[in-house]
Amino acid sequence: MSKKKTKEERKSRSQNLIEYFYLFGVEPDSINVDRFDKQKNYLQKGFLIPDLLSKFPPGEKSDINIDTRIVKSHCFPKGYTLVTKNVAPVEEFFYFNLDNMISIDSSDKVLYFACVQFYEPLTKYVKIKNLKNKTKNKPNENIRKTKSKKKDSLLDNVYIPKVLCISSFMPFPHEFKVLLTKLINYSKSEKIIYPIEKIIENMVYGIPRPPRAFFDVHCKKNISLFPKQDFELDFQISELNQYCSYSYKYQSIFNFCIEDILDIYKSLLLEAPVLFFCSKKELLTNVFESFMILLHPFEYQNPHVSILPDINAGMIEMAPSFVFGINHEWVIPGNNEKRPTYFQKFNLNIINKKILICDIDKNKIYKY
Repeated sequence: MSKKKTKEERKSRSQNLIEYFYLFGVEPDSINVDRFDKQKNYLQKGFLIPDLLSKFPPGEKSDINIDTRIVKSHCFPKGYTLVTKNVAPVEEFFYFNLDNMISIDSSDKVLYFACVQFYEPLTKYVKIKNLKNKTKNKPNENIRKTKSKKKDSLLDNVYIPKVLCISSFMPFPHEFKVLLTKLINYSKSEKIIYPIEKIIENMVYGIPRPPRAFFDVHCKKNISLFPKQDFELDFQISELNQYCSYSYKYQSIFNFCIEDILDIYKSLLLEAPVLFFCSKKELLTNVFESFMILLHPFEYQNPHVSILPDINAGMIEMAPSFVFGINHEWVIPGNNEKRPTYFQKFNLNIINKKILICDIDKNKIYKY
């Protein structure tokens, strides 16, 4: 009976490459302009709470058991904060994967995520909220105008982060980055002739999962995922009995010297605690995933993730062994600037634990 059920589940499983599109951020209605003051408390963590704004397909899939709150925490590993800059911050891409609690075979044990964090001006949110509440605000229109003039200087140059995320049972980081880049650029263009929702639907239902018999799905220009599509994409998997390789930037690990690369690889094989520190999400996740793929055909058994949320920092203290990517700059203990280290910042007691620290920003390793 169990074998029969397994076969039926496999038949009903989606054959699409992309499982879900997620969009995380805040709704315009959650923004109260009156709370913005000269003390700039709006730049503190927790001032606004992000949420899942949309998901496509909207339904739940029986072969996926990953809470969207966990996905959200990895999308904003440092917590959710607004940003002030004279120009719009650039987009930042990053990647991570999570174990799927409900898995039938090895092809759905891990769900891979490719994400882009982008920013929208706060003034845009205020305009949307004002348009939605236009009829309610008519009696107090003059009062609102005088108040808005005072707030204008505070709202200028404030940007709200959002994260657009693709999930798949197959890791195609470079290919998904191309799709996310095209989607973000199209949404910014002034000539939107095709609904963005329809483009996402085309991606989800128009790109099949590469079958093992052919190893490759080629998306040609005439498929038209986008209006006037000017690019092609190859979703290619490794052939049977061949070395497992994906489209991460493997060359990024060679920022370390050869001796340090061997030290890192040895520590991973021996399952010693390893932490990768980097202030740039894309570089951090590329280096992390590249090293983990080099372990193939072995699998790392202990807790590991390419970008560890700050709220889960306690795992470093509790787990006997781990490999985590930390989206923070590594601060050397006892530094002259007297800045707190990551461990001091989160009150981690690791006195009796040996950890290999990999500082990606400075391309050095430390035996902590």
